[in-house]
Amino acid sequence: EGQPRRLWVQGADYIEESWEGMNFLTGIGGTIMFVSGVLFFVVIIGTLLSKVTVPADQVAMPLAETIHGPSESPRILDRLGLWMVAAVVLVLLAYVPVLIFTDWTFGSPGFRLW
Repeated sequence: EGQPRRLWVQGADYIEESWEGMNFLTGIGGTIMFVSGVLFFVVIIGTLLSKVTVPADQVAMPLAETIHGPSESPRILDRLGLWMVAAVVLVLLAYVPVLIFTDWTFGSPGFRLW
């Protein structure tokens, strides 16, 4: 079996040998995420503190050429309502089965606190 979620590994006295490799990989993943977060903020702060400015007329904005023009696509695809209906249908397909098959009994029986 796998390692339980939210387990305080250092305090558990029942560590299985099969968990050791996953703990090592978790450490590597956490290290990569930490380094990427630090680099993200280094870039943001470096950009904010940078003295280099480029005049707006010197910035070259590349534009992509269209493969198919608007006259070649069906006009129904230009309707915003179609995409709203498609989005609602996809959300319903994602959430309705989960809501139907959820066991709606929450928590444990009540406790007397006094």
